[in-house]
Amino acid sequence: DGKTAWDGKTKKNKGSGWTGKNGELIGTIDNEGTYTQIRHIAAVYREVPDSKYQESVLKGLDFLFNLQYESGGFAQVYPKRGNYSDMVTYNDNAMVNVLYLIEDALYGRYPFDSDIIPEDYKVKLQDSLDRAIDYILKSQITSQGKLTAWCAQHDPVTYKPVAARAY
Repeated sequence: DGKTAWDGKTKKNKGSGWTGKNGELIGTIDNEGTYTQIRHIAAVYREVPDSKYQESVLKGLDFLFNLQYESGGFAQVYPKRGNYSDMVTYNDNAMVNVLYLIEDALYGRYPFDSDIIPEDYKVKLQDSLDRAIDYILKSQITSQGKLTAWCAQHDPVTYKPVAARAY
């Protein structure tokens, strides 16, 4: 109805169809999820600097921080499902697109070129970016002594490639 907060369970649209262990719908960075919406709300805030839009963007960033492993990689979904989607996900540029958003928010690039990001969040964004870059470097596959590529999914602790979806 647009007047009540979403309860995390009632399915208002098709969404991803992914649910967590308790049947709740889960958030994702796959298929341009989450980071695209954060950008859109930040753009709205530039035109209508209402605190509810800023709060929404910060909640979105908090979601991304929860999605990030201590090692620096980002899982595909949160909360975890107990399968490949818990792994660090390069597939479909999921992690890379999150890092573009983090950089833009940190450095005040459009649509974050306003007062939308407070200083305490800039500290969190810098930490997140630093850990992510470290993860990327550590997860690059070495073959015959040469750095090569990355897989779709990597283990968040060992940095090793792991199996992803099977069709």
